[in-house]
Amino acid sequence: MLNKLNIIDKHRLLVTVGSAFQSLNLGADITSQLQDNEFGFPIPKLNLWVRPKDNLFPLKAGDKLFVGAVDEKPNKELQFRLDVVFNESGVSEGDSVVVMLTDFSKVVAKTVSLFSQCLI
Repeated sequence: MLNKLNIIDKHRLLVTVGSAFQSLNLGADITSQLQDNEFGFPIPKLNLWVRPKDNLFPLKAGDKLFVGAVDEKPNKELQFRLDVVFNESGVSEGDSVVVMLTDFSKVVAKTVSLFSQCLI
């Protein structure tokens, strides 16, 4: 995969990327709903990051990332995380750039380690 991306890069300069839905902090929505019920004590802010089954790659204008309950007030505390992803047909479609570069660096480190005795 790294080789194919490298060849494409040499011939075109730009590797195409897109964006994908990575996760949503549902804790903000849960906290908001619990506070509306008035338990008589303060509800701490919750963090519950959830990764969607479908990352909606490639994201487009108008994609729905979260749909709250009917008549639910807009929640300004909701947080969304998006990924920058490779979008190279037949090579990598929707794979996170950060995850792939981390994986590539591990492969390179392991390869160098295997040949380290030959390099001394």
